[in-house]
Amino acid sequence: MSKITAVNWATHSWTPWEGCSRASRGCLNCYAELRDRRDLSGTGSHWGPGRRRKLMSKTNWQGPLSWDRAAARNGTRPIILAGELCDWCDTDPGVPVGERERMFDLIGRTPHLMWALLTKRPRDVRGLLPPTWKQGWNNVILGATV
Repeated sequence: MSKITAVNWATHSWTPWEGCSRASRGCLNCYAELRDRRDLSGTGSHWGPGRRRKLMSKTNWQGPLSWDRAAARNGTRPIILAGELCDWCDTDPGVPVGERERMFDLIGRTPHLMWALLTKRPRDVRGLLPPTWKQGWNNVILGATV
């Protein structure tokens, strides 16, 4: 989503789609849901069961590729907060078909980035990881938020 993030432990934030459904009491004060309610894009709400999630632009998907090239040149390993405006483990029908797989493809093509994939649905992680996951990827940190 953005090269700049207010999250002090991440270098960049990026999201594959925008929108989610509440998973727990930990979602009560979700800043991403509040942001979506303001509807600054004029596209309506992307939050709640069955609501169509907002697809992100081609430019959004190109950002991590340029960050990866810069990291390779500079010898750095930036941390990317992935899914700041969604939950990558959300399995609601509103989640765009194929976008999770597209995200994992992008992660696989950016080995110089360290991806932080956080979820409020840790019970669903195992079933949503790609078949090539096996013992994990060295550029992914999995975490649960509460």
